[in-house]
Amino acid sequence: MKLLDNGDYSNIALTSIFISAATCGFTSAMISYDYDVDAFRRRQQGWFYGYIPEQPLDRVIIFLAMIANSSLLLLIRCCSMTLMFMMGNEGLTGGLYVGCYMGADHTIYLLQKFARGDFIYWAPVPGTFFTLFSSFVVRVMMKTIADFTCLVQFRHPGELGGLYWTFNVIAAIAVSLFSVDLYYKNDEREKGEIKGKWLSENELWVWQGMLMMGGAWVVVFGLFLTFMRKEYRASFLSTETGCGYIVSGFLESANDAFRVTIFKVSERPRTRCERYFPACDCVSNTRFTSEPLAGVAIDSRGS
Repeated sequence: MKLLDNGDYSNIALTSIFISAATCGFTSAMISYDYDVDAFRRRQQGWFYGYIPEQPLDRVIIFLAMIANSSLLLLIRCCSMTLMFMMGNEGLTGGLYVGCYMGADHTIYLLQKFARGDFIYWAPVPGTFFTLFSSFVVRVMMKTIADFTCLVQFRHPGELGGLYWTFNVIAAIAVSLFSVDLYYKNDEREKGEIKGKWLSENELWVWQGMLMMGGAWVVVFGLFLTFMRKEYRASFLSTETGCGYIVSGFLESANDAFRVTIFKVSERPRTRCERYFPACDCVSNTRFTSEPLAGVAIDSRGS
């Protein structure tokens, strides 16, 4: 807070902040990297996993880009939240700003999940109440993690989804710039000052810092898109729902063992899959007794 307020800071504290951000970025990148290069997932869900190329240098660039993107977004988010929290008397009003923003942000996310019929989480939970409660808790947790890390794995249709993942990052950068403007306008109002033509030295420093971090994120993400396999770029704009992803995976996969796992997910996608294989005992067997999927067509990309 001192760093943003008056430039008074410790080099040790600043180093600690950057190390923490880099550690978070490394962990986030490692999760996404491990999921994508896993041979089992690539073989069973090749339409989603496989964006990391085989060339060693390209892999290194992709991995470093994911570390930088997660670290930068974490710094952007933390600075934005700090500025909001510092507004008002002893942080009381600021805490309200943070709470209202986080509440509104998560509410919009949950409402669009409800509207698209994608609120129920894929993990099976017995009972309607526990299904709804666990889905709410997990959705909020995953959204919060994605807010601060931009975990690439969370563009998965079963989590945030590609298009909302992209929107979420853009919104985070935009809100960070808005928070700078809001903080200094509130500071002038409390001190009874009238803003002149030029920005103060501290305000200019903060604006430059936010713009540099936001710009760096865009550049690094552009580098990431350049070196990833081009056929997977569309996944960042995908509107496919989690249920649609599960059903389409069931219909498109050539691996019966993978199809069996579909029947271990939540009820809605499982019910939709069962309509196409009424003759098979998918829970107790690993072989399908029905005819192959050739010629079967449904709108599996919808909700």
